[in-house]
Amino acid sequence: MSKQKQLQDSIDSGLSTFTGKDSNTNKYNVQGAAVSIDNSTGYVAAIVGGRGTDDEFNRAFLAYRQPGSAIKPVFVYAPAFDNKYHPLSRVTDQYIPGGPQNDEHSYFGSVTLRYAAEMFLNTIPYILMTRLGTNKLMQYLLNMHSTGICKEDYNSISAIGGFTKGVSPVEMAGAYSTLEHDGEYTETTCIKKMTYQDGSIIVKDQKTLDRNKVYTKESAYMMTDVLKGVLSEDYATGHKLALANGQIAAGKTGTTSNNKDGWFCGYTKFYTTAVWIGADMTEEINNLYGAVYPGQIWKDYMDKIHQNLKPQDFEKPDTVVYKYINPQTGEKVDYDSGVQDMFSKPILDEIEDEKKKAEADARAKLEANYRESEPQREKEIERLLQKYESESYTSVESLDTIDSLRDSINHLIGQIIDVDKANLYKDRLDKRSSELKSSRDKWENIKQNQEKERQLKIDENNSEVERINKQKQLLREQEELQQEKEQQQKEQQDNNSEEEKEAAEAVSKVQSFSSDTSKSDSNLQASVSDAVFKIDKLRNQVLQGALKQAVYDKVLLLK
Repeated sequence: MSKQKQLQDSIDSGLSTFTGKDSNTNKYNVQGAAVSIDNSTGYVAAIVGGRGTDDEFNRAFLAYRQPGSAIKPVFVYAPAFDNKYHPLSRVTDQYIPGGPQNDEHSYFGSVTLRYAAEMFLNTIPYILMTRLGTNKLMQYLLNMHSTGICKEDYNSISAIGGFTKGVSPVEMAGAYSTLEHDGEYTETTCIKKMTYQDGSIIVKDQKTLDRNKVYTKESAYMMTDVLKGVLSEDYATGHKLALANGQIAAGKTGTTSNNKDGWFCGYTKFYTTAVWIGADMTEEINNLYGAVYPGQIWKDYMDKIHQNLKPQDFEKPDTVVYKYINPQTGEKVDYDSGVQDMFSKPILDEIEDEKKKAEADARAKLEANYRESEPQREKEIERLLQKYESESYTSVESLDTIDSLRDSINHLIGQIIDVDKANLYKDRLDKRSSELKSSRDKWENIKQNQEKERQLKIDENNSEVERINKQKQLLREQEELQQEKEQQQKEQQDNNSEEEKEAAEAVSKVQSFSSDTSKSDSNLQASVSDAVFKIDKLRNQVLQGALKQAVYDKVLLLK
């Protein structure tokens, strides 16, 4: 089956539930168009302009519609990679007064460009366009022969697909095939060659098709790598559209406001296909999303034409290199942060060259400023030198004053660009320093002796303080021991009182027995044993003897 028929069948079957037709034209209300490009040649492999047989309007070439998010990779993100951004560069996703809003008004804070492209964020492309400039980004579309661009489109809202007229499916297919072709745009055509009857050429063959470098090969590859994530990441908008048999693909969904237009544009190493679904008379279509009808049609067709093709990945240019980044900021770092991202080596080289140039310019500017202010420094050095030459060391205090003056002069001399003048100033400074050396040494010795005496007093004071502190510590320890001893004595007294009380009670119990009680009475014997036991525990021997005697006397009185 030809690719043309396969593409037509995929659209017809994918939209089979939309059966409504216009009563006047007999055309289907919900239409579809698609263009498939053979990446190996650049020619259109299949093109579908609509549904049904009663329709001559070729929407693939002639219908200009709003592209939604499908325009972001070719219009904003890939150009951003051309301009020093990289996939893990971070931009803040937040509400922008007067700007576009995200779906369901959800905002995620600091996000990477990779995440923003894989999702449906509108704020990030808008911010990038305001930073990079509308004119610069519009030139990318013009370089890919986008004929629907008009002057009203030169505003930041176009970053999310808000065009006046729009783009056609064939233009979108051509733009996405440019990413696969290392950033080189090839004129999208079905015509290989056209000649007059006499053999003269009307249209040139494929070898001379118009070609135009749109993106750097590094940016094109990085964009492709990001768009692979649209199909492979679980959170991405196209995660259910991965191709069969492990065929590697990249792509992007697009849905306009109120579900009026749906797009899916994607490519492999072999083919690039763009699918549009919508109505000729723009209207809301129930459940129309880029990942639903357009995405499902794209997957159905691409699975068919890749059945006998071995999965092939996109080739990374040698000039795309991996560098460590700070994961919080997305900035490149010179240490192992554990996170790497892709960078364009030419851009890194350009940044390094710019850095070196900026440093050189800064040095040149600093030197120019120094040269400009040289007379003022010379004047100040002369003033300070004259003052230094008139000074003498007359006290310990003068040491710091004159030494500080000398150091200030020496510092200023080091800033003089004219080496000869600097040497003359240095000679004068050294000469006066030599003249002052003996008197300075004298006062320096006095200062050192004073410092020794002061230190000695400090040491003596410290020793006295230490002695007093030790004495205080000893007194505290003695007080603590005395308190501990008194506490122990008190506790001992309390214990003795309690034991004496218990012994007295036991003796009273023995004495409570009547004189008629037999000495062999078991209760009496138990009471006597208890009393003797408690009496033996007493430390007061006098009391101990008295209580024992009382017990014995009582027992003697019994039968």
